[in-house]
Amino acid sequence: MSHVLEGPRRVGCVWICAVVATGVQVVARNGGYRGVGVKTPVAVAVFDGKTLLAFEKDGTPMSETALDGLYPGSPARLRAAAVASA
Repeated sequence: MSHVLEGPRRVGCVWICAVVATGVQVVARNGGYRGVGVKTPVAVAVFDGKTLLAFEKDGTPMSETALDGLYPGSPARLRAAAVASA
């Protein structure tokens, strides 16, 4: 699986983005193959213009460094989206 960034999206006065794991599962069945796309949330980040908070999918807080490790550049992209809309 690989990680992609969903968003950023403005919701009220904050910006939100999600890091999701994506992949394809292929199963051999009845002499053929069946493929299914899989998309699973891994982390969510919220930026209010001053503070960036990030959380794992179970709500556990995570550092900005850990978020950047999942998807490099995601904190900067979230901040840039907020600045561009100001």
